[in-house]
This record gives sequence, structure tokens and C-alpha cells, in this order.
Amino acid sequence: MIYKAYSSDTEKFLSVPETGMGYQIFEAKKFDSSYKDKFVVYNAQLIIELDDKFLEFKRQAFTKGFLNILNE
Repeated sequence: MIYKAYSSDTEKFLSVPETGMGYQIFEAKKFDSSYKDKFVVYNAQLIIELDDKFLEFKRQAFTKGFLNILNE
């Protein structure tokens, strides 16, 4: 799944080191879940769940462009 970071989360991502050039990997609980999932955030704004569909969503984000995905 692809998510757009809240502005408060973007500020937090900008305050911590990147995992690699332009991205960070983090763990978080989704909504009412009791366990943590892994996510990749690009440019502190575009979040993609690191699961079995990650490559598909990553390809979609890079093909359409980050701004287009964020505006959807």
C-alpha cells in the first residue's frame, strides 16, 4: 500500500538520518494493529509498505512520479 505522510511525520523523518540516499526504513503499527510492520519512506513524504507487494508499488511510484502519486 502507498501512503502520504502527515506533515508532522515528515518533520520527524527529516530530523533523523536516512537509511540510504533519499529514503528511510522504519517500523510502525498500522491503525488498530497490535504488531509492527516495516515501511519505506521516500523524500520524507511517500510511504510504501515493505511487504510482498512492495516492488509493485515502488515501480508504480517511480513510473507515475512521486508528485503524481502524492496528489492522488
